[in-house]
Amino acid sequence: MGARINHAIALCFNGRVDEARALLETVKLEKLRGPQQAAVHFGWLGVYRAQEAWNQVRAELRALEGEPMFPRQRRWLEEIRQALPVE
Repeated sequence: MGARINHAIALCFNGRVDEARALLETVKLEKLRGPQQAAVHFGWLGVYRAQEAWNQVRAELRALEGEPMFPRQRRWLEEIRQALPVE
């Protein structure tokens, strides 16, 4: 499962958002815990950001609050928060 999630994230970061979305749709979030669940949220965050689905972006940002992450991941989330259009 982890490889599928990582592949989806890589696809998203390489501009292949539709493929990333299709792959993430095969992942059952409720069956995951901890880092894998957070990784799925990162994947969806990338998809929704690319599609400018701002309400979903906000939901994914909330889902990631309090999750342990690397400094680069924290910076990426902060960049997204700053780029969000005003509600």
